[in-house]
Amino acid sequence: MDLHEALDSIQTFNRKFPKEALEVISSHKEEALPVMRESVRKTAAHPELVDDYKEYFYFYATFFLGEFRDTESFPDLIRLISMPSDRLNDLYNDAITSGLPDILYCTFNGDTELLKTAGMNLGVDLYMRAGILDVLAKLCQDGKLDETSLKDYLRQYIRLAEKDDPFIYSKIADVIVWCHFRDMLPDLKELAQQDLLEGDDYPTLVDLMYTYNENDLPLRAR
Repeated sequence: MDLHEALDSIQTFNRKFPKEALEVISSHKEEALPVMRESVRKTAAHPELVDDYKEYFYFYATFFLGEFRDTESFPDLIRLISMPSDRLNDLYNDAITSGLPDILYCTFNGDTELLKTAGMNLGVDLYMRAGILDVLAKLCQDGKLDETSLKDYLRQYIRLAEKDDPFIYSKIADVIVWCHFRDMLPDLKELAQQDLLEGDDYPTLVDLMYTYNENDLPLRAR
């Protein structure tokens, strides 16, 4: 199977996993990359034109950009994940939590403001925004995002005039714990007092902060 045949074979959904085709594409990165970029760019610009019952190339293309760690595609991927929530769910379903955050991490181009803006945009899918918080936490762990900058961002999010879903505030609490932001314990307490946490209570979160396993990071990509 050559590259052209491999690309053609993943255009539509097939119940048989296209292992050979994906291996061929993976081994022809430089030739395949422009095609993958264009697919994601078009999907981000016109998600309403994608027939998610028949087409599947866009799905594989998104994951290949992550595999190839293609930083050039990062702005297009931000536009992609910022599409209306119902459409994002139609196109990516469980990949919103199990794949897209990892792809954003792998393609991150250094533009933290672009990532943070999408993360605080209440028009972006709830679970995608939670995934962005995971990405920000991992970037901070890696030293690619200034700790003070992330703390300021989290505090700004906590004090949004238009309150968000408790799921997001629980994720913010997780990030504070993961990153050992002990000086943000008052912010954790504020979330608990406002009844904005749907998971662990404040005493449990404090305990977790001091018993946290350094290897237990929110993203698989390391």
